[in-house]
Amino acid sequence: MKRAYPDEEDDVSLPGKLMTNAFRLQCDDAERERQPDSNVIVKWEELARKVAATLKGVKLKHHCEYKHLDSWSKRGITHPLVEYASAIEKTTSSVLTYEWKAPKEVTILSESAIDLLCSNCFTINIFVTLPDSLFGKRDYINLIYPAKRAHYMCSSTVALRKAFCDFVVDIVPGFATDKLFPNLQITDNSGSGRILIHFGASESALAKPSRFSPNVSNLRASTIYENITSKDEEATPYYNQRILRTVLESTVIRRVSAELRHKETVTAALALVNRWFTCRGYHEFDPIFLACFMVKLLEENVVVNQQDLLTLLRNFFVAIVNWDISSPTGFHPNDLEDDVISAHLASFPVVFLDHTGYWNIASGIPKESLVLGKGRPGSVAPGFRRLPGF
Repeated sequence: MKRAYPDEEDDVSLPGKLMTNAFRLQCDDAERERQPDSNVIVKWEELARKVAATLKGVKLKHHCEYKHLDSWSKRGITHPLVEYASAIEKTTSSVLTYEWKAPKEVTILSESAIDLLCSNCFTINIFVTLPDSLFGKRDYINLIYPAKRAHYMCSSTVALRKAFCDFVVDIVPGFATDKLFPNLQITDNSGSGRILIHFGASESALAKPSRFSPNVSNLRASTIYENITSKDEEATPYYNQRILRTVLESTVIRRVSAELRHKETVTAALALVNRWFTCRGYHEFDPIFLACFMVKLLEENVVVNQQDLLTLLRNFFVAIVNWDISSPTGFHPNDLEDDVISAHLASFPVVFLDHTGYWNIASGIPKESLVLGKGRPGSVAPGFRRLPGF
């Protein structure tokens, strides 16, 4: 990531140029909108603690074979993967029976810098690590893992609806409207906030991250499409990434949040960056990726907390504009195998790797979106001066 030379025709990008008053007012307004009311924070944090305690302590008797997705209908719940029932019926696992066990871990991330980026609805994320006993040795194959994960979500829905009848508990699509790996959402009629519950297996229970390298197959085409039998050994890079997000997301969020903590100016700039992409419909540039990109710039001293807000914004977008996507960037180990790197570059147009080197946090960004997001390098700073949509 290289710095760009300022455009001499753009007075806003000249070194040492102070923010205009209009720009400062816009930034101040956006920052105020981002900060939730203290009463809202107290309300939802208290509820989050109660939700976590409920999930840890609840006793549920429901059990079924993991292939029987319709067993939840008598409880008024539709299994999220019911449309894949015939495909799941063809799978097999060494652990056939699904039954509720207490989660291995429940983590509340209420103070994450990432959680504070979007203010239209104060969000507390809860990450539930599924019990290891839920899974057999090869449950990462085909749709077994998402099916069992969804069973656990159905149980959680039953427990939470009973415990919090004044709130709405629903299963909602996951990242990028992912219906295969949904989340659980708790809201009320005030619209002031929500709790978003993510479910994922531990690395030790499911498989090592290397099992989900982009050049590995974990979903046979014939499982879903009976007439397609010639593609069962083809790699499934995007499916693998969807699994890894459920397993590694909380670790990445905690890492970048620790790096951003107490860096108020950087966090404010990141919130504006997130708003810039969101207002333009670039939802594939999600808050986790943007936060990771900012942390990478901090590590490389491209941005520092002592810079003023406009300088931080300019340096961030200049780094996006000059991003060389012909090689991977991110937090991956220096000794990551060449074939893994090559597999990422062959599978995804944009590569930003997590600490394991196997989850590409930018796997959902198509090249066309990156090109549109970059725009013309010379137009980045003027865009900030006018700030349409901020």
